[in-house]
Amino acid sequence: MKEDVLREGDTLIIYELDRLARNKKAICGEWDNYGRHRVMSLPDFEKEYQNVKDGKIKSLELMRKLNMKKSTYFKYVRELKLLND
Repeated sequence: MKEDVLREGDTLIIYELDRLARNKKAICGEWDNYGRHRVMSLPDFEKEYQNVKDGKIKSLELMRKLNMKKSTYFKYVRELKLLND
């Protein structure tokens, strides 16, 4: 659909994911192709984040280790939770 409606240079804004006919994993994967470059890949972050989930380190320690701002860190955490639901 988007290929028929959007032209190069247009911006697509999506307000509610639940209104789309695709699953969240496909949408998040497609968003990776647009916009800003990621600090790191989601699978790499998930490996590092496992240490936080296991209680080996705290969130703040991981943020410092990965040189991430708080907002970026929690954006990655939210994405992981979305994918794992």
